[in-house]
Amino acid sequence: MKAISPIIAIIIILLITIAIAGSGYSYISMYWTSLTGKEIQVLDTSCLSGRNRGRIVLKNIGTSNLSTSDITVINAQTGQDISNEVVWGHKNLGAASDPGLSCSHILENGAPTGDGAYWIDPDGAGGDDPFQVYCDMTYDGGGWTMLMKATQGTTFNYEANYWTTANTLNENDATRNDADAKYMSFNELEITDIMARWPDAGDIRWLKNSAWSTRTALQGFNEYRNWGNPQDQIGWSSTYFSTQGGNRAHGTKLKDLGGYNAGARWGNRWNNENNWGSDDVGNGIGLWTDRNGAWRYSAGDWSNCCRTSDGMLRSARVEVYGRESEITSSAEISVQPGETATMTHACSGLCSYRLLLGSTAKETTLEC
Repeated sequence: MKAISPIIAIIIILLITIAIAGSGYSYISMYWTSLTGKEIQVLDTSCLSGRNRGRIVLKNIGTSNLSTSDITVINAQTGQDISNEVVWGHKNLGAASDPGLSCSHILENGAPTGDGAYWIDPDGAGGDDPFQVYCDMTYDGGGWTMLMKATQGTTFNYEANYWTTANTLNENDATRNDADAKYMSFNELEITDIMARWPDAGDIRWLKNSAWSTRTALQGFNEYRNWGNPQDQIGWSSTYFSTQGGNRAHGTKLKDLGGYNAGARWGNRWNNENNWGSDDVGNGIGLWTDRNGAWRYSAGDWSNCCRTSDGMLRSARVEVYGRESEITSSAEISVQPGETATMTHACSGLCSYRLLLGSTAKETTLEC
């Protein structure tokens, strides 16, 4: 029997395919999926602690490169297409060749190796160049991007233009070393949570989650907020911060309280009279007082008189960090055969997803 030529074999396959397509069966899409070599496998699902986000790790088990834009993500409970709500990443996220949007993006969608320097690009491709910054990947769930740091001194006093201008200072110092620095993250990264670390004041941390709706630090520290009694705030320490009876306030841009010319970009005002006419104590970050020009610290604690308790009464080092409460979008990425991609999405309770690639579908469920 004479062998069938390759051309005849291809014609036969095409005729069979057309016949199947005419029957309404879905093998034709599966055939094209196989032909393009694109196929995915769900390797792992998990919930990000304290983040209300689910994480799904996918592997490209096909034979050709896969773009995350090839995958349609469906909420299996509602049938809604949520592809534009998921955030993508992979193990190299945070490298110079593949910067993340922020430290939080790297934590959730990459494979970070702990606290340290990573590359980020908050305004995405086509904007300002990526830059390296220090990330705290552990405190309060991690994902903290350093915005600025100050040594003992007055570089970042209340009236310094670093608070009001989109400039930088020593931006290549992506460390926790004792120095003054302000990074592009202060100007570009939109955040909701703020944290201050005081390295030479017991290494205490001030923490304010949901400090403001999405703002850059450049915007947020230029808006007045009063969060109430300083002693009720996370990280308060009477060992390092002086107190006074009477009026007291904790917040941002506290000069806007009026009265005496004193305040903090983030910190506390005190006055033993029940008004703001003659502050005698102040502490925090970005300080100002007319009592003594030497007390206009980048960060620290000052007192003129009449205090109830003594704090450190000096300038101090500080590191200021920011974090988004939720990342809602990211650029598409390309995943080579054998490589993995990570998808995260807001998840509280039971969450079910259907991942479509051509006519193939993978379903997975997790509970956060």
